[in-house]
Amino acid sequence: MSDLLKISVGVVAWNEEASMVPALESILKQTVFRNAKSLECETELIVIANGCIDRTVEVTADFFKKARLEFPEGGPVRLRLEVVPEAGFANAWNLLSHTCSRPDADFIYFVNADIIIDQTDAFEQMLRQLQKNYAMKVISPLGHKHIEAAKCKSLFDRLNLAVTRFTERNQTAQVRGHCFCAGAATMRTVWLPKLFPGAVDGCFKRMIVSDMADAPDNPARIGIAHNAGYTFEAYRSFRDIYFRRVRLFVGQTFIEALMHHLKKMRAEQPKLNLTAYLRARDETEPFWLYRLVQLSIHVNGLYATMPSPWFRFRFWRNPAISILKKTGMLPVALMAFLFDVPVFLSAAWRLKTGRVAGVWKDTHNRELRIEQ
Repeated sequence: MSDLLKISVGVVAWNEEASMVPALESILKQTVFRNAKSLECETELIVIANGCIDRTVEVTADFFKKARLEFPEGGPVRLRLEVVPEAGFANAWNLLSHTCSRPDADFIYFVNADIIIDQTDAFEQMLRQLQKNYAMKVISPLGHKHIEAAKCKSLFDRLNLAVTRFTERNQTAQVRGHCFCAGAATMRTVWLPKLFPGAVDGCFKRMIVSDMADAPDNPARIGIAHNAGYTFEAYRSFRDIYFRRVRLFVGQTFIEALMHHLKKMRAEQPKLNLTAYLRARDETEPFWLYRLVQLSIHVNGLYATMPSPWFRFRFWRNPAISILKKTGMLPVALMAFLFDVPVFLSAAWRLKTGRVAGVWKDTHNRELRIEQ
């Protein structure tokens, strides 16, 4: 058996024809591709184009045709394009973990097609840190909004960055959905509900930190590679940021209902394979999670089921932060809270009426509704 390290890098793209080439160029500059032989690894790059109606597939195929001059077939680097007719971020995520990545992979990288990797050794740095820390299951690079480097920032841009810094300082663990690396075995223990209407990285995070609802949340399972980074285009308009937050509130409600259900299943059937269970539920009853959330709302009440915007002030109870620092953070927390109040009410209306899909840039499931 070969001792070479097996690495699968999956790039998920949905109508990303404009960003594909810069993203793929930054990925193929990584040392895990350039120096694959000296690093004693076999690396494959898979682009999963899901439900694309623009020229993403053609642009990627053309790019790979040129890239094979440098990375020929039969070498330590493989290039592959997977075209999936059905759009859906969770679906593409599952395909990368369970179907498209090589079966003997040791590590899987997940990359969104709309980012640029900043350093050429970013992937290698992430890998080394993950290999050194056995408690850590997932590692992400630092994400940088493109407006950070802008010379002229609007007031809204400055507020945007201030809230982002505040949020990151108060999160104990965060999977960067744009880019992360995980052990292949870890990735394959997770199945994300196919029609999940929120940000799937939040759902993935809860499954990882809780070991698929088998243990109390352990933030040490998720790490950040501070010497690796990527740049992404931040949303700058009030409308985009507002509806993205609505989607996050909706998604978090689904996550809490899902995790409660998984813990219950663990208690009732300790030997049940939850990954296989979630996959089977998706295949036999696609809307099962929607009905579960509706049941939770009916039994527990809407506002008891949803996350509260008061979470913005949880930092005040953190003994590790001095009173002086807490006072300095208070204006940003208040501003974020005031923004989240109408967001919360909008998300509550959508959950109450069942209009939980198509909230923000997920038009592929815009017509989904929770049955009343």
